[in-house]
Amino acid sequence: MSFPQARMTDMHTCLPPMLPAPTPVLPPCAMTVLVNSLPAARMGDMAIGAPAVPGPPVPHPFFKGSMTVMIMNQPALRMGVDPCSFGGMVVFASLNVLTGG
Repeated sequence: MSFPQARMTDMHTCLPPMLPAPTPVLPPCAMTVLVNSLPAARMGDMAIGAPAVPGPPVPHPFFKGSMTVMIMNQPALRMGVDPCSFGGMVVFASLNVLTGG
C-alpha cells in the first residue's frame, strides 16, 4: 500500500504530553530529493513539538519509515503511518507523490 510522501515543512501532530497543535517537519531533510519542490522527509529527520506545560519547543526525530523506499540511504517518511518519538504522525503531505512499503 502507498501513502503520501512527507516533505520539509509538512505539518505533524504529537500525542500527550505534547500539545496536539500542528508543527512542521524541520530542515534540512533530503535537500537533493525534491517532492513538489520541497526536500523529501525521511526517518531520522526532526520535527518540533509544543509542550503542554510552559517551556521551550522540543525537537524530536521520526523513528520509522518505509521499509522499501530509501531516500539518501534513509527510509522515506510517509503521512499517517510513520511516527515521531512522541507518537505523532505527519498529517499533511504531498497528495500526488505516493511512497510504498
